[in-house]
Amino acid sequence: MKDREGMKKEKSNERRPESDEIVDRYLRALSELEAPGSLIPRVQAVIEARAKRPWWQQSYQEWELPTRRRVLSIVCCMMFVLGWLVTAIVPELGRETFGNLPLLTAMDPIWQLANMTANVVRGYLAQLSPLVLYGLGALGCLGYLLTVGAASFLCRLVQLQNAR
Repeated sequence: MKDREGMKKEKSNERRPESDEIVDRYLRALSELEAPGSLIPRVQAVIEARAKRPWWQQSYQEWELPTRRRVLSIVCCMMFVLGWLVTAIVPELGRETFGNLPLLTAMDPIWQLANMTANVVRGYLAQLSPLVLYGLGALGCLGYLLTVGAASFLCRLVQLQNAR
């Protein structure tokens, strides 16, 4: 036995041919709208401007396949190095987490160098006071913001040069 809600849902989901015919007749009765004469040149100008953009200003899907592969491999390498550095600096996330992966085993000399570097960094950080660490963090944030600001400024400068 179906409840009322189920019956209402079934009825609303059913297609009614007569309503389709009514809508079809109504749409056919409408007059066709003409596009303004200036529309086509404007649309073509936008399409040409998009086609002339450099590859780095286009969407990722529009890049050529070799370029996409290079960028993807660079990003994967960067992620691997970042994860590797994190596991080197925080020993609890090291080999116990990942086990003896063949790639890590083959890269033992580099792993040892990363561990030595991490030990040196940990040693220096242990000697610094919290105030100095906060200052270094603030300098890092300031450097990041200055980099983003400089990149935005240069981007706008290039856009102004291209507009002339």
